[in-house]
Amino acid sequence: MKYDQNVIASVIQKHFPDWRRVLNELQRYSAIGSIDSGILTSFQDLSVKQIFEACKKKDFDEVRKWVHDNSDQDQVAVFRSVYENSFEYVAKKSIPELIVIIADYQYKAAFVVNHEINMLAFFVELMMRLEWQ
Repeated sequence: MKYDQNVIASVIQKHFPDWRRVLNELQRYSAIGSIDSGILTSFQDLSVKQIFEACKKKDFDEVRKWVHDNSDQDQVAVFRSVYENSFEYVAKKSIPELIVIIADYQYKAAFVVNHEINMLAFFVELMMRLEWQ
């Protein structure tokens, strides 16, 4: 099989330390015949603006759709992106509560059977408990 060592290194860096995810991504992409820079464009950039707007409006259907559409994303990256972007959308007095919720769901993510349901529960909790800007 043909492969680009730099691309392999990029995939490892993106998903480290989740070796199972690294292998799954490489295996899935290798089905087309080679591992090249095309795999890097197949990774979606995570935009949390849409989910924050849906949570602010308490639009459960939109939140559920977003979670489903992004269920293939690395959960660590989702939690990190929510944290990093929260200062734009979440009221300052709700930031400490957000941090506690993130920590709780990060811990739960290690033990759940269905990650999509866990992520949906996370965003539902944000919808119900946080104040928004």
